[in-house]
Amino acid sequence: MSYGNLCGDPLSSHQSMNFHHFKIKTKIIFGFFIILLMLIGIGLTGVIGTRNIATSFDAFLSTHVPEMRAALELKNTSNRIALLLVQFEQASGGTDLAAREDIKTTLHAEFEKAHYWENAYADKEELAAVSVLEEAVLNMTSDITDLREHGVSMEELHEKTAALVEKRKELDNAIQVIVDNEIVLMEGVRQQSVQSALRTEKLVTLISLLSVLLGILAALFITRSIYTPLNDLSTVVARYALGKFTERISVTLDDEIGDLMKNFNLMAERLQESYTRLDEKTKSLGDRTHAALEQNENLERTKTAMLSLLEDAKLLEDSLRQERDRVKAIITSMIEGLVVVDEHHAIVMLNPAAANFLGMNASDVLGRDICDVIPLYRGDELLSAGEYPMVQVLASRLTLTIDLEDDINFRKDKNTKEVPVAMTMSTLVSGDTMMGGICIFRDITILKQLDEAKVNFISIASHQLRTPLTSMRWFSEMLLDGEAGALNEEQKHFVERVYQGTDRMISLVNLLLQIARVEAGRLRVEPKPLDLVAMTRGVLLTIKTGLDAKKQTVNIVTHPEVLPVIPMDQEVIWQVIQNLLSNANRYSFEGGVITVTITQKDRVIEYAVKDNGIGIPPDQAPKLFEKFYRAENALQMVPEGSGLGLSLVKSLVEGWGGRIWFESEMNKGTTFYFTISIDGMKEKTGAVGLVV
Repeated sequence: MSYGNLCGDPLSSHQSMNFHHFKIKTKIIFGFFIILLMLIGIGLTGVIGTRNIATSFDAFLSTHVPEMRAALELKNTSNRIALLLVQFEQASGGTDLAAREDIKTTLHAEFEKAHYWENAYADKEELAAVSVLEEAVLNMTSDITDLREHGVSMEELHEKTAALVEKRKELDNAIQVIVDNEIVLMEGVRQQSVQSALRTEKLVTLISLLSVLLGILAALFITRSIYTPLNDLSTVVARYALGKFTERISVTLDDEIGDLMKNFNLMAERLQESYTRLDEKTKSLGDRTHAALEQNENLERTKTAMLSLLEDAKLLEDSLRQERDRVKAIITSMIEGLVVVDEHHAIVMLNPAAANFLGMNASDVLGRDICDVIPLYRGDELLSAGEYPMVQVLASRLTLTIDLEDDINFRKDKNTKEVPVAMTMSTLVSGDTMMGGICIFRDITILKQLDEAKVNFISIASHQLRTPLTSMRWFSEMLLDGEAGALNEEQKHFVERVYQGTDRMISLVNLLLQIARVEAGRLRVEPKPLDLVAMTRGVLLTIKTGLDAKKQTVNIVTHPEVLPVIPMDQEVIWQVIQNLLSNANRYSFEGGVITVTITQKDRVIEYAVKDNGIGIPPDQAPKLFEKFYRAENALQMVPEGSGLGLSLVKSLVEGWGGRIWFESEMNKGTTFYFTISIDGMKEKTGAVGLVV
C-alpha cells in the first residue's frame, strides 16, 4: 500500500510526496506556522487598509480644511460687508458725514479681511470674480461718497446706490457658490471615505475566509497524512492477528510512523519464518505418522489383496480353461472353414474344416501366406496379391463379404476343378492395435448349381412360352383385322383383351430372358460412341403415346450444354433409360412434368429422371430393386406390372460399374439417378445381346 496525494491537495504532487518524509513534529510545526502566517496576513491587511484610510483623510484635511475655513470666513466677511453697505446706504441720505466716514473706514477694514481670506483660498480662478466684484463695490462706495460731496441730485444718488446694492448681491452670490462647492466637495470626500472603509472591510473578510479555508485544508492534509498510514497500519496489524503474515506494509514515509511500519514488517517476517518452520516441523511429523499408518494399512490390504488375487487367479485359470475348451470345441465343430492370419497375411491358425477343404495338414500351412495357400480365381483369372480380399481387408480395416454374385472360386491350380466359395473376412483388433485378420469360408457349389438351374429354367420356360404367346398374338391380330370374318362389338372387345394380355405376357417373358442373360453372364456388350441426349429423345418417341395420353411434358437439361460422346452399348443404355422414363410416365399424374437432367461431374456423367408423381413410401423403399416387388401405391395406381424392370436396371448399371439410387417424397415425386464413366462401358464377349 502507498500513500500518494490526497484528492484536492493544495500542494503539488512532488511537494506532497516530499511532505511524507517529514517527521510528525515537523508536520505539526509546519501546520501551526501556516496558521500563524494567515493570522499575520489578516492583521497586516487590516492595518494597511486603516492606514490608507487615515492617510487619505489627512491629505484631504491638510488640503481642503484651510480652504473651507477661508470660504466660511469669506462668507462671514461678506455678510458684515452687506450689513455695512446697508448702513452706508442709509447714511448716504443724511447729513452725518462723520458716521458715513466711520462706516466707510469699517467697510475698508472688512474688505482687507476679505482679501486676506481670498489669499488663503487655493482656487484662485473661483475668487477672480469675487475680487472683481469687491473692487467694484468698493469703488462704487467711493463714488457715491464723492457724488454726495459734490451735491448731485438725489435721483443720480439713488441710481448709484441701487447699482451698489446689485453689485453687493452679485458678490454675495459668488461667495455663496464658493461655499456650496466646498460643501459638495466635503460630501464627496465623506462618501469616498465610507467606500474605502467598505472595501477595506470586504478585503479583510475575504482574506479571513481564505485564511480559514487554507487553515482547514492544511489541517485536513496534515491530519490525513498522519491518520491514513495509521489506519492502514491498523488494518494490516489486524490481519497479522489472524495469522496472515504474508501481508506487508508499503513504507513510503520517513517519519515515526514509517519507522513503526518498518518494525512491523520486520516483526511479520520473523513471525512468518517462525510459523513456517513450525508448520514444516508439524507437517513433517504428520507426514511421517500418516506414512506409517498408511504403510501399515497397505500391508494389511496387500495381504488381503494377495489372498484374493490367488483365489481370483485360480478361478480365472479355471474360467480361461473352460472358455478355451469351449472356443476350441466351437471352432473344431464348425462346418465352415476358419483361417486366422497375422498382419503380414501369414496363417497362424485354421480349424479342421478348413484343413479338410484345402486337403492339407495344419502343420503344413502355418506360417505361410494365405494368398499362396488359398489361391482365388474370378472366372479363369487368378487374383493378384493386391486384389486378394484378405489383403484389402487388412489394408482398409473393413469387413468384406463375398457371395455367389461375386463369382469367386478356389482352385489348387488351373488344372483342378473350381470350387465356388462364399467368404467373410474381418480384422482382429485389440484397442488401436491390429493383430491380424480372420476368414470364414464355405463351399457354395450346391447354391451355384441351384442358381444355374433357376436361370436355365427361366431361360427354357421363357423360350417355351414365347412361341405359343407369339402365336396367340398373331391370331388375335388376325381376328381383329377381320381375316376370319367380321366380329361384333362384344367379340371384338374379348379379342382385344386377349391381345393385350398376350402382349403383357410376351413383355414379361422378354424381361425374364433379359434378367437370365445378365445373371448368367452371357450378355454381350459392344460399346459404340453414343450421344445421351439423342438416345433420350429416341426413347421418348417410343413412349410418346403414353405421354400424350396423360398430357405430360418432358424437359431435357444438360450441364454443360454440350456433353461428350461416350462409348456405350446401345441396347443396354436404351433399356435403362426406357425403363426409367416409362415408370415416370406411368406413375405421374396427368399434366405432370418429367425432367431429365444430365450432368458432367469430373470423369462421371450423372443421369437423373425426375417426376412429380405418387412417390415411394419410405418403409418400402429398401425393397424397390428386388425382383417382382412393387410398392403398394404403385399397385393401386397401375395394377399391371411385373416388378422386374428396376431389378434389371440395377443389374445393368452395376454391370458397367455405375451406381443407381433414388430420392422420393410421397405425393410430390421421385428422382432416379444413375452414373456412367466418361470412359464408357468395357467391351465384353458373350453369347447373346440384351434384346430378345
